[in-house]
Amino acid sequence: MTHRERFRQTMSYGSPDRPPRWEYGAWPQTIQRWRQEGMAADLTWPVHQPHYLIEPREAVSFRIDMIPPFEEAILEQDERYEVIRRPDGRITRALKEGTLDGVRICMDQYLDAPVHNAEDFAALKARYRSDAPERLPADWPALAAGLQSCELPLSLVGAGAHYGLYMQLRSWMGTEQLSYAFYDQPRLIHEMLDFFTDFTLELIEPLLRDVQFDYFHFAEDLAGRSGPLFSPAHFDEFFAPRYRRIIERCRAAGIELIHMDSDGNFEALLPRLLEVGVNWIDPCEAAAGMDPVKLRREYGRDLRLSGGLDKRAVAKGPAAIEEELRRKIPPLVEQGGYIPYLDHLFPHDIPYNHLLYYLDIKAKLMEAREGA
Repeated sequence: MTHRERFRQTMSYGSPDRPPRWEYGAWPQTIQRWRQEGMAADLTWPVHQPHYLIEPREAVSFRIDMIPPFEEAILEQDERYEVIRRPDGRITRALKEGTLDGVRICMDQYLDAPVHNAEDFAALKARYRSDAPERLPADWPALAAGLQSCELPLSLVGAGAHYGLYMQLRSWMGTEQLSYAFYDQPRLIHEMLDFFTDFTLELIEPLLRDVQFDYFHFAEDLAGRSGPLFSPAHFDEFFAPRYRRIIERCRAAGIELIHMDSDGNFEALLPRLLEVGVNWIDPCEAAAGMDPVKLRREYGRDLRLSGGLDKRAVAKGPAAIEEELRRKIPPLVEQGGYIPYLDHLFPHDIPYNHLLYYLDIKAKLMEAREGA
């Protein structure tokens, strides 16, 4: 069974030999720790390595970032912090300590964003020409021909930033300003969402025409630990019509799986997401109360799931790892429509030996090997 066949069988409630072996990935700081604790220098993460029992997948990306971008620059700095203008026009205050490969353990403080009003957005549109040739994969006809025989699960994703309707608004306006704009500038919100939806549909049209994809990927991050960052009423007014347009085009192209990645607890939005066509979510963040066993009980086969294994348990060690994995993996794998992996990137408080123990127990439970 190829990786693609295994994926399709799993997510269609068929008869796979086992679910795919996937993981979300690891922070650079975690990789650094693992190498200090014995991980071979020539092993990488999270790409396929038999040592890690992880299988690959394939993605075709369309670029949604600004072309041209803003000029990145350090606007201020001292011994501990730097204020940076990012390529997407946002200005952030960032802690220098702990940065590795451009990635910080803690989030930046967001100070400003490029859009405050309709005039700002009108000026920004020039950076989002859908006919810019670099927005599509290089040498697309030849790449498309090769993908016809792809044996890996194949997704269609927006690249250059996290692709999502809420995420794009948040990138343009910032979380706090956007939260006010739902009430104070609803006309502008509608204009931005219509523009971005049209932009998306124009970009994906030649890709959908030439290749059969397994799933379309939204990366939204639309919730925190206590719930969604906007109300169900805002979802109905602003987001639902645009999700439907994009998802209907994907379904017309034969894509049955619509995948949404969001941290936090967005259970309050799940009925609405299912209604517009989203039928697969991850990473089911345990610290926010997203439990895949509970979600399967409530939504049945309508909702495919992935992730959901609590990273905090892996940090604690073997007993906690076994308890977490045995509670979640066997019942969900038996039902199908579930791919087990950690509920986000591996954080740097997880020792290397805990990683290896976790991966071994997970493989035994997924495959129901003797002694599991």
